[in-house]
Amino acid sequence: MKKQSLYVAAIITAAAVTFPGIGRAATNEVYRVSMSFHGLYQGTNELTQAKEIQYAEFNAKDIVNLALGHPFNSAVSSNQFLAYVSTGGSTNSLIVYDKSADSNLVTVADVTSRGSVSQGDTEDFVWKIGFLDLGATNVIVGGVTNSVGSSTNKFTGGSLQVPGTKFAKDGKFEVISSSVNGVVNADSDGDGFHVLVPEGNLTFGTPAVGKIITP
Repeated sequence: MKKQSLYVAAIITAAAVTFPGIGRAATNEVYRVSMSFHGLYQGTNELTQAKEIQYAEFNAKDIVNLALGHPFNSAVSSNQFLAYVSTGGSTNSLIVYDKSADSNLVTVADVTSRGSVSQGDTEDFVWKIGFLDLGATNVIVGGVTNSVGSSTNKFTGGSLQVPGTKFAKDGKFEVISSSVNGVVNADSDGDGFHVLVPEGNLTFGTPAVGKIITP
């Protein structure tokens, strides 16, 4: 009985296959994401202290900084970037990927399909990107425990609609959206912002930049 248990465990670890009632794991490819959007929020004039509409702009580096709990203008390691990973189910993810350790530092948002239509090598789709309410957590990278997130710089929710097109041919693909819109909630240096996003863009595609194991 002991040998049989060890044998099953070895198969799960090495092949990442599913055994009902035991658990599952899968190795999924990771794709680097280019993403940017701008928005409007209710701010305060520094001179008059009057309420006014102010402008915010986000790119992939800004998203990584907030997800990791850093201020907007912080330097980002070249090994850490915004990435898309398919979990093999109906919900996929935007993550901060650490290429040096093939690790997901933090899941930024869930990506779910709202529907799609296909013709030949082209698929038109609508996705929802749902930002997670992030706080301070610990992750293990290369055997070292790292603190991720903070109480003053983080995403606190919101979602974006992403209508776009996927072009696929000869085992390669590219995803393009130039109509990202919705609402993003975030804390920056301790101040909370409710940002209305009228437009933005997102692109990614082959080749994959790495792989991670997802439960």
